[in-house]
Amino acid sequence: MSFVTQGSIPEVVEKVSGSSLDDRTSILDSIQDLGPPDMIHLKKHNSTSNTKHPDIGTYFYYTGADVSSSASIAALLNSISNIIGESPQLWFGKNKPWKVREATYCTYNAFSKMDIRVTVNFPGGVEYIIIDCDGNQLILCQLLKSEKLIHSYLLIKQDYSSTVLNHYSLMVLN
Repeated sequence: MSFVTQGSIPEVVEKVSGSSLDDRTSILDSIQDLGPPDMIHLKKHNSTSNTKHPDIGTYFYYTGADVSSSASIAALLNSISNIIGESPQLWFGKNKPWKVREATYCTYNAFSKMDIRVTVNFPGGVEYIIIDCDGNQLILCQLLKSEKLIHSYLLIKQDYSSTVLNHYSLMVLN
């Protein structure tokens, strides 16, 4: 990730911090294809700001990330946070010392029609949230419990079907 610099990250500034996440959630029920591209949302803080609201939200789209594990996503968000905070960022003609307080990676799962979000808080703390097409938040373990329940049901059904078929084949053979 050493080839990424502050200038190569095309951030879009939000008028209201977090609005890009809300907008993404609002379109989930209308997605008919593979869905929106992966998005990274940053909540940044400027300690030298004289305004009442030194925090801003920015976002940008990201492709090519390894989303096979939450650890790789957390490492990516940490790297981006370090790049943003390594030196003052040129911001509308002025150097601003931004510090990323929170970074969220959003990726859409077209198979389950859910948006998976990994949020890293700086310093420390990782949160995994799944948002279904109705905008409901599910905790990762709830989804896993549901999948486990379905899996268990299918195993029971498979065992029952195998037993019935075995009895049937024994009856036919006799």
